[in-house]
Amino acid sequence: MLMIYSKENDQNTQAIKVKTLFLFDMDGTVYIENQIIHGAAEFLQTIKKMGRKKFFLTNNSSKPKTEYFRKLKGFGVEVSEEEIITSNRLTAAYLNLHYPRAKVMYLGNYEASEEMKKMGINVIPPYKRNLDRKIDVAVIAYDTGITYEKISVFSYFLNQNVPYIATHPDINCPSEIGLIPDVGSFISMFERSTGRIPETILGKPSTSVLDFVFSTDEINKNDVVFIGDRLYTDIKLANDSKIMSVLVLSGETKIEDVEKSNYSPDLIVDSLEDLNKIFEEENAYEHN
Repeated sequence: MLMIYSKENDQNTQAIKVKTLFLFDMDGTVYIENQIIHGAAEFLQTIKKMGRKKFFLTNNSSKPKTEYFRKLKGFGVEVSEEEIITSNRLTAAYLNLHYPRAKVMYLGNYEASEEMKKMGINVIPPYKRNLDRKIDVAVIAYDTGITYEKISVFSYFLNQNVPYIATHPDINCPSEIGLIPDVGSFISMFERSTGRIPETILGKPSTSVLDFVFSTDEINKNDVVFIGDRLYTDIKLANDSKIMSVLVLSGETKIEDVEKSNYSPDLIVDSLEDLNKIFEEENAYEHN
């Protein structure tokens, strides 16, 4: 059964059919942890057959893009590494532009920190052995191996008033056991302890995300649709950037959350399976 919640669904379902660039959130939209969401692979195959472009955007900075590439390929999704834009890629680009050659204390997973090094960032991990190092910038990422040692050392440098950057603001991350704390929750912890909040927060909903995407190609915003499961990141970014948005209810957001939110999606569906049905109906009509 096709489930569309938007009031102006006829107008908006017609509008999405002519979009030529599809931007996808990943966690909660395409998959949850190691389980692809039903209908996601089929929809991605449908738009590929129609010759539409796509990028996958994730705020999850716990993994390098190579891991997302392998995960999507494992789900049967045709994708290139360049089509995967993580908040780590955005953060590295930002650091290289604004803090070239800086010594960066990076609170994050080992694999992600190694990727940051490959992107030209001088990473120093938050361990006690580095307390006497000169640090130019502190970056908080989604560290799923966070320890009290890392928390303590990172707090020490925040108290030294070094510039403070977050890869993204997500409070929770969808998982197979439900929502679990993400960077936004870590930010609140450090604020309670040090009084500091990041001066710069990258990732969605920062419009720097679309600046990064648009720099890769000649793109008209009227041709773009953003599809995601979070109101305060995915839909806010689309609203702020004045591009079409689709909220899927397969991740964090519930339908009752929408009326309480300041951010309005153009279309609301249960999952990408519903979007695939919309496009299949269009294809069937064209071939009759």
